[in-house]
Formats: sequence, C-alpha cells, structure tokens
Amino acid sequence: MKVYTTNRDRHVRSSNQYIHIGKRIRKLREQKNMTRKQLAKGILSDSYLRNIENGLATGSSQILSCIADKLEVPSFYLTENTKNIFLDDQLDQIKKLLMDGNLQQAEQYLMSIEKKYLCIPNMEQELHYFILKAIMLSRNMKEHQAVDLFTTEIVPICTKEYVLTLDQDMYYLYNLLNIKFLIKQGFLKSAILLTQQMIESEYEKIQKAELSFYLAQCYRKSQQYANALDEAKKSLRLFQQLASYKQQYHCFNLIGALYLESGKFDSSKNYLLTARDMAVTDKNALFLSYNAVNMALVLSIHKGLDTSVQMLKEAINTREALETNDCSNIYILMIDLLIKEGKEHDTIDYYFHKLKSSPCDEKAYFFTQLLQAKFDFIKGHDKEFEQQVEFLLADHSIKKYYPDIRFFLYEFGQFLKQKKRYKDACFYLEQSFKLLSNHKYSFGQPEAPFSPMG
Repeated sequence: MKVYTTNRDRHVRSSNQYIHIGKRIRKLREQKNMTRKQLAKGILSDSYLRNIENGLATGSSQILSCIADKLEVPSFYLTENTKNIFLDDQLDQIKKLLMDGNLQQAEQYLMSIEKKYLCIPNMEQELHYFILKAIMLSRNMKEHQAVDLFTTEIVPICTKEYVLTLDQDMYYLYNLLNIKFLIKQGFLKSAILLTQQMIESEYEKIQKAELSFYLAQCYRKSQQYANALDEAKKSLRLFQQLASYKQQYHCFNLIGALYLESGKFDSSKNYLLTARDMAVTDKNALFLSYNAVNMALVLSIHKGLDTSVQMLKEAINTREALETNDCSNIYILMIDLLIKEGKEHDTIDYYFHKLKSSPCDEKAYFFTQLLQAKFDFIKGHDKEFEQQVEFLLADHSIKKYYPDIRFFLYEFGQFLKQKKRYKDACFYLEQSFKLLSNHKYSFGQPEAPFSPMG
C-alpha cells in the first residue's frame, strides 16, 4: 500500500535529496583523504561546499559535475535522481522475501545488487537498499553492523517527515531498525512505546508475532521480566499458529533466557533444551552458538564449569568461523569461568587478547576492565585489584550496569570485609542486596538474538 504523494511530500523528498548529495560528497571526500579546502579549490568556496555537505544548499549541475570529476566518480553519481525501474523491481522482491522470512534468497538478491551497481544515484532507491541491507544483517544476527548501518547511512538522510512517505512495508522495516537504534541509545521507554504502537497497527499475523518478540526484548532490556515473559509467550503462540518452525525455537530460547535472568533455573533449562533440540533438527549452527551460551550459564550455576567452558569454546569457534563480529559477551563469560576454574594464566590471557581486539560497547568495555582487575587479584595483586575496582565503580555513568554485576558487587563487598573495611564493605553488600537481579554469575549475560527471523 503506497502513501499518496502530496506537494509537502515532494518538498520533503527534495530537501532530503540535498542532504543525500551532501552526505555522499563528504563520504567520497573522506574516503580519498581530501580536506574540504582541497576539494573546493578552483570550483567553489569552502563555506559553500560546507553548506552543500550539510544539506543546507544545493550546487548547480555544473558545480556538482566538477566536484564529481575531482572525486573521480561519474557525474550522474551526484547530479541525477532518475529511478532505475529494474532496480525498483529487485528491491520490491527483496522486501517481500524479508517480510516472509526467506533470508537466503533475499541475501542473494542483495549481493547481486552490490555486484551490479557501483552506485545508486536515486536517493529513494539507495535509502530502501540500505534499510533492506540493515534488516538482512539484523536477521543474520549481526546486530552491531545493522545498527551501525542504520546510524551512518539511513538516519542522516531519513528525516521524520520523510519516513511518513515510505510505503507500509518499508515503514515497518524502518521502525524495526529504529527500535534497535533507540535501545542502543538507551531510550528504552521510547522503544517500548514505538513497538506497542506498531502492534496496534494493521499488520499481518507474522508481523504481529515478530513485534511481540521485539517488545519482549525491549522489556528485557529494561528488566521488566514479567512483561517480557508475557510478550515472548504471546509471540510463541502466534508463531505456533503459523507453524513457523524457526521462529518457535527462537521464542523458546528467549523464554529460557528470561527465566535464567529471573533466577528460575529449572524452567530456563527446560525451554533452552527444547530450543536446542529444534535448532539441531533445523541445522542452525549460528543460533546454536547463542543457545549454548545460555546452557553454559545454567550449567555453571550448578558448578558444571568444565562442561560450561567446553560449550563456550564450541560457540566461540562457530561464531568466529561465521565472522559475526558479535563475540564480546561470549569472551567475557569465558574469561570469568576460566578465572573461577583456576585455569592457566596463558589461557586467560589468550581470551583477553581476543576480547580487547573485538568490537565492544561501553558495557562490554566496563566488564573487560573489571575482569582485568579480577585477573590481577588472582595473580596476587590485591592492592591493584582494590584500587582499580573502586576507581571503576566510582564512575556514576556506569551505575546503570550494577544489576548486571550484582554478584560481583557482593564478592567485592566480601573482599573489603576481609580487609576490615567494614563501612565500604557494607555499602557494596547493600548495593548488591537492593538490586532485583537474580544472576548467579558475575559477568556477561544470556543471549537471545533480537530478531526471531534469523
């Protein structure tokens, strides 16, 4: 269903075209390591080029052609906005495949577009391409790349007004990415509200099921586990009605992760095993690596550390082989278990090296610093451990992660108690007891891919 185009819509598209061209010029300039002054020389003033790059002005066809020549790209890359009808058909086909959950064929179409087109001069088509590519990455469980693509390529040219001109299906896919973007930025209430609004819209049952899964993840991020379980189970029921096999075991795994975080370990184990059995039948190796992380956590709670470490090793091997760039959490869990198990320092150093060379967010970086301090402690550096942990915990910006390290706060409180620093010990023990988390592990977290379509 297409949204009718009004004069206002055409104005919005025209304004976004300026932003699109300016963004493309800046990107090409930076790729060639050119300063704005170098590019502008002999063509236009530095200030005018700055305005073009910021979408505040548009250059004439002659100016844009000169800029294209200097950037060594075809002039139509900056001056034309003609739609390619064949590409439109391809993008529509990819959209339908993604909406239906046919990832393999959708990925083949996307790869063929990448090979065929050096550039997509039409802004609307390029925007649709980036939205579809980001959704593809997300459903292949490459969440970091998906959100990065959304942030760098889509957000700068897709204003709130422009979003309203998207057709219904593209609007749906855009908002799926927006939910993840809001969560990454820490706007959990906004993410929950947007997801709820989408659920109330007129979508097919499979989209309703996916949205309930998303809402469960939003509630999970805000530690509203009862609401998260309700939505995850609602999603499961809908996918069962649709006989969507893959989506069902994603739901079982998410419910298992939620029970694990809620401290209901027997229930967690049952749901995780069901998910595992179904994924083995489906031969979904990447999903099994996420499920294995959760199973390793359940086993570690029951002191099955050797088995937990072996499961994490297998999960790491799978994820590294598939080049998911999504290993920081699993490295953190592995290091924590190895420290608890008293493994050789060389083995722990090996995983520290992997962790520090992998992409990670603020939370993972904070966990890494705490684990490094803990590692210093087992090497006999008590004073360094004490000072480093107190320094890290004194940062008010990371207090939002306290629920994730409740058990570590408890351990640190006990450490200070042994040092006869009773006042400080009481503070950290009280912090630990106040938190709602039922985690029995110190670092890392259970894993459930954000999308059930992967």
